[in-house]
Amino acid sequence: MSTRAQSAKEWVCPTCGKEFHHNTHWRRHQANHNNPNRFQCSQCSKTFARGDVYKKHIIRCAKHHGSSTLATCAKQQTTADVARRSRPSKPSEAPKLGPPLSSMTFLSGLLDPSKPTIQHYLNSTNNGGNFNDDAPDEPDPSLPHKPPHPTPLAMPNFNEFRDLFPPCVDSMLDDIIDSFDPKQNSDLLSPTRRSPIPIFSDDVGFDMLTRMSDDIVRELHAFHRTLPETDDKNFDVHQARVVLCADHLRAFCATFFRISIIYVPIIHYATFGMSDTSMILVLAVAITGAFRSTPINHALLARGYGELVDKYILSKLEQLIASEQHLTPQGLQVLQAALLVQHRLNMDSAFLKSRLQTIPILIRALRHFKLHELQYQPGLDWQQFITNETIIRVGTGIIAASWNHSWMFYYPPQVSIGEVTCSFLHSDKLWNALDSTSYILMREALGQSTVAPSQYSKLTTSVKYLVDELMADEFIDIDDISFDVLPVEYLYTAALALLTSSITACQMEIVEAAAPQLLRALGRWQLLWEKVMAPLSASQISKIGLAKHSNDYCIIARALLQAQLQQVKHPYFDSIGHGSPHVLYDLMKDLSTSASFIYYSE
Repeated sequence: MSTRAQSAKEWVCPTCGKEFHHNTHWRRHQANHNNPNRFQCSQCSKTFARGDVYKKHIIRCAKHHGSSTLATCAKQQTTADVARRSRPSKPSEAPKLGPPLSSMTFLSGLLDPSKPTIQHYLNSTNNGGNFNDDAPDEPDPSLPHKPPHPTPLAMPNFNEFRDLFPPCVDSMLDDIIDSFDPKQNSDLLSPTRRSPIPIFSDDVGFDMLTRMSDDIVRELHAFHRTLPETDDKNFDVHQARVVLCADHLRAFCATFFRISIIYVPIIHYATFGMSDTSMILVLAVAITGAFRSTPINHALLARGYGELVDKYILSKLEQLIASEQHLTPQGLQVLQAALLVQHRLNMDSAFLKSRLQTIPILIRALRHFKLHELQYQPGLDWQQFITNETIIRVGTGIIAASWNHSWMFYYPPQVSIGEVTCSFLHSDKLWNALDSTSYILMREALGQSTVAPSQYSKLTTSVKYLVDELMADEFIDIDDISFDVLPVEYLYTAALALLTSSITACQMEIVEAAAPQLLRALGRWQLLWEKVMAPLSASQISKIGLAKHSNDYCIIARALLQAQLQQVKHPYFDSIGHGSPHVLYDLMKDLSTSASFIYYSE
């Protein structure tokens, strides 16, 4: 135990006698004495007492050795962490008896009251490794557009790069460096590289954006004048032309395809920028990208047009429903744009709008065009495959949006599981084919591996039949089911469907009758999940977007069912519909500290 020098108001280290004015500094110093060599370089085995010195060393050492893993310091405990854990725990603190809520990364990231928007979850520094390498990095829109050229980028000097930032962002830089591979060709990620996405490929794409920029400003200005509650003077045409110029649109679209496409894979990037690409889809992609771009002037100004763009897109969707009985390619792009509106924000101020406006009109379009009923198998026609698969992806995205809204806010689902008879999403390998030739070759390569045995055909038909099989009295042998036959995306939709069924059971007060079937189905789903996830590498898991959090849905479903069976009193169950997802977050937090609560049930 140290002694405090009362006269000088200082803290004294009992080991070396060094004095400190602040006890925080003293505790950190003590932690260095307790474990002076807690940082060790994986390349040369050299040890360090200070984390900042260790971080600088591993950057130089890894570069010298040509390692593919640059910085693991983000995973090491810091001095502050050691000092914090060295403090005696308060007697009033009760130990947590259940699994920590932080283990449910999707739930805590999405619903945590300290994080007001979903962007805080999605805008992780390195996006969880979820980058689309076929999209360029976000170019600097302040620079004039230049045609592509094959000049490679030089290896960046990380030491100089780090010196540009204050110490408070060290952890962010650690994540960036940790995800960097020095063996990777840096030119592959350069905005000067020829991209397979047509809108970024050459001057033809830039010319298209230039024309669309004028059309976008003209359309938004005309639409703004039709809004009764606004004043035409509030729309500055000159500013809109500057903010939504071709360079900025290209930068925003690049950000979307680089980062967001993994979470909302409804845009076929190999044809985005072709002659039939509509202005409204480019606008939706660009504004969505602006919300995930670096928050500098042009991106912040573009976000200011978000509400106007949302109203414009939804008005076009209403016109489409009123005027068309069959879905055309241009109408499908309007639906894609509207789904991006729903996906973009998750703020408290937007929840009411989603419930009363966005989701209902999307559900109307879903039923009007019967998107939830389309069954098809990939044929030889690549263009027809793109159209059918886009319809399936948009329809599934609308259904998922409705079901997510249901469990987050305890609202009755607007789409029942029995209605969803459309095909599952087909393989991303087919979806990402760059042309008809590569599509046909990939289709032939996947032809045998993705065909399910006849006795398992219902598992791969639609989510309705998959859930029916999971809830049946007898279940099939899953030993022969492979990842190719039953991919993660199938289980993601099934997990969301089971959670929706649990919500319905709670609201209809039939949990006692339905719980045995639902818990049994959740257990079977868990077996499938473990089998499908076992062979996947960390890199593969990072590329499946929100589907990697499917297990969290089943944890929530079990929690709700068991809370009802144990007659837990909580505001989440007191009324139908809540204004914030934080009510569910509080329920899960309470259950995680309950001794009688069991997360997993056989």
